[in-house]
Amino acid sequence: MGYYLGFFMAAAVICYFITPVIMRLAWAAKLVKHPAEIEKLKKPPKSLHQIIEYSTKYFPKRPVALAAGGAYALTFLFLGAIGMYISKYINLNPEYLGAYGLWFAGVLVLLILGLIDDMFDLPGAYQFIAHFSAMILFVLSAFDVKLLHLPIVGIWNLDWWHFEYNHIISIVFPGDIFAAGLIFIMLYSLKFQAGVEGVMEGSTAIALIFLFINALSMGYKFGAFLYIVLAGSLVGFIPHALYPAKVLSGSVGKSVIGYMVATLTVIGGASFSVLLGVFALPIVDMLYVLTKRFLRYKSIKKIFVISDQTHFHYRLMHAGFNEKQVDFFEFAYTGLIGIAMALTKRYFKPWTMLAAWILSFILILYVNSKSPPPKLPKVE
Repeated sequence: MGYYLGFFMAAAVICYFITPVIMRLAWAAKLVKHPAEIEKLKKPPKSLHQIIEYSTKYFPKRPVALAAGGAYALTFLFLGAIGMYISKYINLNPEYLGAYGLWFAGVLVLLILGLIDDMFDLPGAYQFIAHFSAMILFVLSAFDVKLLHLPIVGIWNLDWWHFEYNHIISIVFPGDIFAAGLIFIMLYSLKFQAGVEGVMEGSTAIALIFLFINALSMGYKFGAFLYIVLAGSLVGFIPHALYPAKVLSGSVGKSVIGYMVATLTVIGGASFSVLLGVFALPIVDMLYVLTKRFLRYKSIKKIFVISDQTHFHYRLMHAGFNEKQVDFFEFAYTGLIGIAMALTKRYFKPWTMLAAWILSFILILYVNSKSPPPKLPKVE
C-alpha cells in the first residue's frame, strides 16, 4: 500500500507545481478564456495585470488559462511509465509494448487535437474525428474485452471471433464493440460534465479512488496502480481548477480524461460495473440530454455540436446553487455511490450499478422540475 500511496502523493505534488507552468505557457500562447464582458469591449485590456484589475473592478469573473488538462495527462504518463518500469510488482510485459504504443498514440492524438481545438476552436466534426481515431487505435490494440458479467444474464462471452497479430493488434468480436462504446460513453459524458469549474476533475478523482480500491481487492495490481496515479494527478490539479478557477482543462483535458478512464479499465482489468456505477451521474445526464436534443432537433449530428445549458450542473445553478455548491454536491454524490459500490459484494455490483443509474435519472428529473426551462439555441 505504501508503494501506491507514494506514487499518489508524487503525482499530486508534481501536477500541483507544473500546472502554473502550463498556465504561463497558455498565457504566452494566448490560450485564454476571457469573461464575456471583456470579449465585448472594443479595446480590451492587453496585459494579465490590466485584465485582472478590470475584471475585479467591474465583475466577479476573471480570465482563465485553457489547455491546462495537459498538466495531469503528462504527469500521469510520466509517473505511470516510471512506476511500471521500476516496480517489482507491476512489470510491463515486453510482448505488449506494441499494444501500449497504440494506446499511447490514441492519447497523443487527443492531446494534439485538443490543443489545436483550444487554439482555433475547431468545428465539432474535427473533434469527433479525433475522438473516433483514438477509439479505433485502442480497439485495434491487443487489449480486449472477452467476458462481461451482466445482471440476470450472468457471464456473457464476447469472444465469438478474433484475430491476433504479434501481441500488437487484436480484433475481438463483439468485445471490441463493447470497448468502443465504453470509450465513447466515458469520453463524452466527462466532456459534457466539465461545464462548472472543477466539477469534472474532482468527481473523476473521487471515482478513480474507488476504482483503485476495487482493482486492488480483485488482485489487479497493475490496474490499481494506473488508477491511483491518475487520481493523484487530478488531485494536484484541482486546487487550481476549483471556483474561482485560474485554469481550465480545456479540450486537451476534457478529451483525454474520459479516454484514459475507459481504456485503463480495459487494460487494468477492474470491474466495468464499478466504472459505470461511480460515473452514473455524468453518464445518465449525457444520455438524458442527448435524447432530449434528438427529440427536439431530429438529427444525430446536431445533438453533439449544440452548446446549451441543459446539463445537470447548469440545472442545479438555475435551481439556485452556486458553483461551489455544485462542486460539493457532485463530489458528495460520487463519493456516496463509490461507497455503495465498495460495500457491495462482487457478484451484486451490477445491481448496485443499475440502482445508481435509476437514482441518477430520478435526481436529474427532480432537479429539472425545480429549475426554469433553459433557453435553447436555434439550430438550422
